[in-house]
Amino acid sequence: MSHKRVGCITSIKRPPKRIDPSHQEANSSLPHSPSLPHSSDRQPMANALKRKTHLKQLELQHMNNPRKALAQGLELLTLEDWEKTITGLNIINSIVQSHPDILVPRLHDICLALILEVTDLRSCVSRVAVSTLGMMYTQLQKKMDPEVELTAVALLQKVGIANEFIRQDIDAALDSMVQNCTATYVIKGLLAGGMRHLNSMVRKCASQRLLNLAERTDAARLLSDTRGITEYILPTAARLAQDPSQEVR
Repeated sequence: MSHKRVGCITSIKRPPKRIDPSHQEANSSLPHSPSLPHSSDRQPMANALKRKTHLKQLELQHMNNPRKALAQGLELLTLEDWEKTITGLNIINSIVQSHPDILVPRLHDICLALILEVTDLRSCVSRVAVSTLGMMYTQLQKKMDPEVELTAVALLQKVGIANEFIRQDIDAALDSMVQNCTATYVIKGLLAGGMRHLNSMVRKCASQRLLNLAERTDAARLLSDTRGITEYILPTAARLAQDPSQEVR
C-alpha cells in the first residue's frame, strides 16, 4: 500500500507594494471621467423646451380665433422678453397673411407697435418687424396709406444703422410699399424719411424708391397730377441732382 506524502503549504506575508511618488503624481494629473448630468441640470432644458412649445402653440392659435390671437400678439410685444416679442410678431404676420382685414380697425396702434420693434437692437426682432410691415403693405395695399409716412420714416431711419441683412429686408418692404400704396403717400413718406437725412445710405435708399415709383408711374401723370405729386417730384429731383453723394445722384 503506497502512501502519499501530503505537504503543508504555509501562507507567505508579502511586504506592501511601494508606489513611486513620480508615478502617483502622473496618475493624479489624468482627467477624471465626466459624471452624468444630474436630474436638476436637465430641468432648465426641459423648461426651455416647454416654453418654446407654448410659444409655438400661441402662433398657431390665430387659425381658430384670429381676433383673440391678434390681441395676444400685441400683448406679447409689450413684454420685456425678446422670444415672446418674436412670437407676437409671428402671430401678427400670420394674421396679416390669412385675415388682413382684422387689422384695419386697430391699424394705427399695430403700426406704432411694429415701429418700436423695427428699432430694436436685436437683429432677429428687427427683421421680423420689418418683414411684417412689408407683408402689411402687400396685403392691405391702399388701406395702409394713412400709415405710410410714419412707417416709411421708421424703415428709412433704420437703414443708417442696420447691417446688410436688415437693409435687404428694408429694401424689400419699401419696394412693397411702392408697388401697393398710393403714390402721393409714398412720396411724402420717402421725402420725410430720407431726402434730407445726413446719412448718404438713407438718401440713396429713398432716392432708389422714388426712381422705382417714377418708372411705375406714367410720365404725364407725374407732371400733371393735381393731387400733389408734381409739387413733390420736381423739387426733389433738383435736390437729388445736387446731392454730394455720387450714388444718390
